[in-house]
Amino acid sequence: LLIVCANLANLLFLKNSKRVREVALRSVFGANRWRLARQFLTETLVLALAGACLGLILADGGMWLLVRTAPVGIPRVDQIRLDSTVLWFTLALTILATLFFGLLPALRATQVRLGEALKSSGPTTSASKQGKRVRAGLVISEIALCAALLPACLLLVESLRHVVLANQWMNEERVITADLLVQIPLGQNPTPQDIQHVFDERNHTFDSIAEKVRQLPGVESAGFTSLLPLEGLDWGDSVNFQEMPLPEPEQPSGEFKFVSPGYFHAIGLSLVKGRFFSQADRGQPVVVVSESVAHKAISGRDPLGMHLFCGHFNETQKWCRVVGVVGDVRAESDQAPLLAVYFPLWVNSEASETLVVRTKMDPTATAGAIRQAVWSVNPQLAIPQEKTLKTILGNAEAPRRYETSLAALFGLCAVLLAMLGLYAVISFSVSQRTHEIGVRMAIGAQRADVLRMVMREAMLLTGAGIVLGIVVALAMMRFLQSLLFEIKPTDPATFGGVAILLIIVALAACYIPARRAMRVDPMVALRYE
Repeated sequence: LLIVCANLANLLFLKNSKRVREVALRSVFGANRWRLARQFLTETLVLALAGACLGLILADGGMWLLVRTAPVGIPRVDQIRLDSTVLWFTLALTILATLFFGLLPALRATQVRLGEALKSSGPTTSASKQGKRVRAGLVISEIALCAALLPACLLLVESLRHVVLANQWMNEERVITADLLVQIPLGQNPTPQDIQHVFDERNHTFDSIAEKVRQLPGVESAGFTSLLPLEGLDWGDSVNFQEMPLPEPEQPSGEFKFVSPGYFHAIGLSLVKGRFFSQADRGQPVVVVSESVAHKAISGRDPLGMHLFCGHFNETQKWCRVVGVVGDVRAESDQAPLLAVYFPLWVNSEASETLVVRTKMDPTATAGAIRQAVWSVNPQLAIPQEKTLKTILGNAEAPRRYETSLAALFGLCAVLLAMLGLYAVISFSVSQRTHEIGVRMAIGAQRADVLRMVMREAMLLTGAGIVLGIVVALAMMRFLQSLLFEIKPTDPATFGGVAILLIIVALAACYIPARRAMRVDPMVALRYE
């Protein structure tokens, strides 16, 4: 909005500077300064209201598109609409923008020297040094605002790229998941034996389902997990090793997951060292840990063979031997890797578990066969919905993609507006210096000299705006820290890229005015005004 208003003020300065003779004539016939300023403000308000009406029409279609593409989870998204509040807000904002950014050009337009203006044969007089400074200041402010906004946009885009790269640990292609609820009735006043029977029956059901699904044509592997990656946290607990005991306040917090033996291959989790646990380990206290556990909990030591405390849920066997190390996973797409600890599902299975199936074909084509395999074990099991791992990953990254897309859209608008403002000022400057350019070319200046003169003026404004904008951006980057992922807010490559981008944009904006200046006919220019 600030860039638009600065642009509006600059264009009004340029427009009003061509009406000095008209202002002089109106003053001669009795118009006072306030009446002249009121005329200019009225014209500006009409333009602003026309722009606001067009903006509301574009907003209606743009908002429909943004709501349609909004990720799941935005509250009350169905209630977003253009209503009377939006209309009144737009009207008030239009009037305020007109008053604040149209008043100065209007007042400047009424400051004319009657004698000089009336003697001029053209509609305009040469711009004063003060007017040039004001216009140059507005252009510099536009570019500075753009240079302050673009680093945030580029950092968010780069952060999104890091998020995507960070989630490439799993091969999400050809993987389908399904939530299952195994409800086994438990009578009133159950004995410990009854509870153990239900627990064993549930484990047997999960094992049978996994075995049935693995036998389906085109299925590579199948397994169960208590919670899929990127879908939040499961069981948080402290990580403590028998060989390297730590005081309780110093014990790092880990994420305990319960998975069946086929889960690791089905989800695409790589084995770093050791082995996965298997059905042969049933009854044995074994565990698999992620790389982050080795790096953070035991200072980089090899965890294989070490014993991890698991007495919180296994009173008979309080220490579990580490048999394997796997790659890191994340609870959220844009969070640091978890200190993940994987226990066999039979240690602590719940009634609700998630089936993960890796196939050799399109996973959705196997959904029907998977349902039949599940129902062949227990026809009463409900399968609410199957989801591919690719869909889960896309949903996890969707909010950040959406926010980044909006920021990039606003950044692009800022660049286009700054380009427009710079083009207008340089173009007007060339038109006002036509006589000067003609004189220079008449006494021997070459076209290349004229080109350098025009481009130098543009680059001075651009350079000043870039420096000012980057200083402002650096001061504001601390507010962006929480939105970034694995990238520093003061990334030098980003700020260097912003400077290069704006210089290229400035060169493009000045190309047409510079070419026009090069083509000035000295004979015509000498007769100018």
